[in-house]
Amino acid sequence: MITLQEERRLYREAQLLARQYRGRTDVTDIEFGLKHTAGNLTDVWAIRFKVNKKKPESELEKRDIFPKRIGPFMTDVLTASATRETPGKTDPKMMIPPLMGGVQIQSGKYTEPDYWGTLGCFFPVKGKLMGLTNYHVLYGDNTSGFVEANYAGRLAIFQPLTMTGNRIGTASNLYDEKLDYALFELQIPTNASQHINLLPGQLGPSVYPRINMKVCKSGARTGLTFGVIDARSCLNRSELSIHIDAVAPGGILSDYGDSGAIWVLNDGADSPRPVALHWGRGETRQWANARSFAAILTSIHIKANHLQL
Repeated sequence: MITLQEERRLYREAQLLARQYRGRTDVTDIEFGLKHTAGNLTDVWAIRFKVNKKKPESELEKRDIFPKRIGPFMTDVLTASATRETPGKTDPKMMIPPLMGGVQIQSGKYTEPDYWGTLGCFFPVKGKLMGLTNYHVLYGDNTSGFVEANYAGRLAIFQPLTMTGNRIGTASNLYDEKLDYALFELQIPTNASQHINLLPGQLGPSVYPRINMKVCKSGARTGLTFGVIDARSCLNRSELSIHIDAVAPGGILSDYGDSGAIWVLNDGADSPRPVALHWGRGETRQWANARSFAAILTSIHIKANHLQL
């Protein structure tokens, strides 16, 4: 693995080179990361173009064909339309008392039994114990203005699906629609020794995400799965791409219901150290999208100070 200083230098160079392709309507994102070959990761650094539909060059106009190389980087074109991972399709069988991260939760906004996500973890914010999940898990497609007027401080959060007597918290005014995170204030006993289900130890300090970093997550749908950070967006530096780890057991990285899970550093340590907040997956379920945990913590800190919690 190259040094962090060198990785940042290469990322900044890739960002500058990617600017010329920002306006293309067929491109959903431009990333700096590892090139894919036949669906497998390589050790070649590349500028990666994500498109909704990948076409053979014979069907493209010459002006629409991406160059094989841009500056010092090889290029790669990936079919990568991400899907948010709620609703879930299967019912977890039991409640988890005391509460811990990595388990199924549901917002009181949804009365149907098939729209739920994952409680990623919990931690104190200005003296209040807060649970972290995705914005879309709690609020769906509602705008932040609508959430502020109708849900902040009022919306109930439950665990698991049956909502009779299983209220675990209340939505807070700490959220960000673009970063796709939301906090809710916990109101029941929590597990002080294991913050994330299937992972031992208390939650440790966050880790700056690196390309080629091995990570794992505990999702309410798929349980413990393993991946590798293979790219960072050149258009939004908080956005990360995660590919399934070739040496990991099983063939699925994520599925519906995993939204809100926390990706942690997979280094064999006794304490899970958060790296990113999971929010969606690709059609093949072999790769996922996540937002940098460091960016989310920065946002929470700024908002909490501004709101004087």
